[in-house]
Amino acid sequence: MFISKNMDYQNLSSEQFKRRFGVYKQTYRKMVESVKSVEAESNSVSKRRPKPKLSIEEQVLAKLEYWREYRTYFHIGTSGQISESTIVRIVNKTEKMLLPSGNFRLKGKKALLESISNGKKEEEILAMIAEKLNLTQEEVLI
Repeated sequence: MFISKNMDYQNLSSEQFKRRFGVYKQTYRKMVESVKSVEAESNSVSKRRPKPKLSIEEQVLAKLEYWREYRTYFHIGTSGQISESTIVRIVNKTEKMLLPSGNFRLKGKKALLESISNGKKEEEILAMIAEKLNLTQEEVLI
């Protein structure tokens, strides 16, 4: 096992999980479900390929670790005894699977400008950004 070898992440509280990986557990679960659904669709046609070294849950955690800590692929790989190139493929693959869902991206500049032109106050805009990033408003301002 990749991450769970060093730490039992499943027993962390939601707040501790967020501190460790940058997202709440429920967001993580949604990410895993999104990746699983895309994976199931792509595997509908029988393809012969080797068994993945990491479970989907661990692949998403590796991606979150890369995003959260800006660790190098080499560092993430060595902590899980996996090659750097495998981690690169995992991070890129999971990013490509999550982006089409649209649930894990910030609203664009256009939506932000529309919010401002519709009379939303700065506090409301900050709250909207903080919610999407799973941060507090104070953390957004830092």
